[in-house]
Amino acid sequence: MEKIKPRTAIGKFIDQLPDGAEQLLLNSKKEDRPATDRFGESLIFELPSGKKVKFIAKLVDPKKCRIWKGNVRLQEFLNADNTNELREKINAQGQLVPVLARPIKNNLQYSHEIIYGSRRHYVCSSLGKNIKILEADLDDADALVFMDAENAGREDLAPYEMAVAYKFWIDSGLFKSQGELSGKLGITRSWLNKIISLTRIPKEIITAISGPKGLPLKKGLELVKLLSENRLYEKTLVEKSIDLKNKQLSTEEILQKLLDVQIKKEEKIQKLDEVISKVIYSQAGKSVCKITSLKQGKIILKFDPKFPVQKVSNLLQEIELLIKKNIL
Repeated sequence: MEKIKPRTAIGKFIDQLPDGAEQLLLNSKKEDRPATDRFGESLIFELPSGKKVKFIAKLVDPKKCRIWKGNVRLQEFLNADNTNELREKINAQGQLVPVLARPIKNNLQYSHEIIYGSRRHYVCSSLGKNIKILEADLDDADALVFMDAENAGREDLAPYEMAVAYKFWIDSGLFKSQGELSGKLGITRSWLNKIISLTRIPKEIITAISGPKGLPLKKGLELVKLLSENRLYEKTLVEKSIDLKNKQLSTEEILQKLLDVQIKKEEKIQKLDEVISKVIYSQAGKSVCKITSLKQGKIILKFDPKFPVQKVSNLLQEIELLIKKNIL
């Protein structure tokens, strides 16, 4: 069940929204009136950056809304079973808490993009009910601030969902590096690395355990370790997960059987026997290279493709000098 957690002026504003859908419809005159924190008016909210954002309560057709790509909820895993409790609540009491959305301009199919509240959107859409939204003209950075605040302390967000979202935020340029994102989230970079590593787990495995909620962080990290030991494990685990999905097994049983998988003896011969593997980051938090120490004194130094060739040459010279100085 989704919890109401008033934290700021936005939370207080949400608390004052009534259940009656007809009362949520705002005409243009009301929207143009001075902002207050009373229902029926818009709300002006000031972000930490000093930027002011106007929020307007509206009632819209969920079919006219799409989900923001930066949303932490993996939409493909939403279904009748894992939204049943929320569905019963909304069906009986109405949608008590609006979702946050931003308007989409010049689009014939969609009028709004849902920033957070995609489960409410899914349920309202399946029930054929219009959805209550708080409309605000937000850019991606602002949207991320509000979604992170809304999700703070949420118990129903799975680590795998967080991992996919964090990776998307970095890959899409919302954050320049893991260092910048970890600072924004208030977590260590090593912890962020652990979370993001969950994205290495194939979707077939997540599907086999009925979605992200079936993957505890500890078990997820054990799977990542297994996948890291040998690239051949991925194919084996995917095939095994597809087979296990069709059997009457609990999520815990499926995960354990996957963790117990052993590749064939002849395949193990092909394994790259890594002893130490470490990623080196720049002061800005960007990955520079990966150092892998193998048996028999072999070392592999793999640089990021974007790392300047000239700098690679300079680094190799420095390494050469360092080795010569340390030769007995």
